[in-house]
Amino acid sequence: LALTIEEIVMLAVALLLFVISTSAVISLLSTLAKTVKEANSYISPIYLFCTVVSILLLVNIKLEGSIVLYYLPLVNNILLIFKALSGNFDYLSLLITSVITFIFVLVLQGSQTKMFNNEKTYFNN
Repeated sequence: LALTIEEIVMLAVALLLFVISTSAVISLLSTLAKTVKEANSYISPIYLFCTVVSILLLVNIKLEGSIVLYYLPLVNNILLIFKALSGNFDYLSLLITSVITFIFVLVLQGSQTKMFNNEKTYFNN
């Protein structure tokens, strides 16, 4: 595996964006749950979804050809990581993924803030 400095930086940015978006999703779903077991059941489909998309990329299903997929949160992060590892990345996909990820995280964190401002979140029976 021979990666250039540019590809390593893009891979690091892609992984950072993926971690930020998945932690925002996990945080919001954990806020919705009443117990740890319920939170795990909410989060498990997200893990499964990310695994399925990754496997589809590995079996050469041409998902990375469409620029529309870069507007879907979590999918765009996986596609960007795949592009960085395969060595055929472009800066347009990095820009779209970055903007969509930051908007996605802002919406999720805004929702979580609104939930914590509600008294029912603290005192669920």
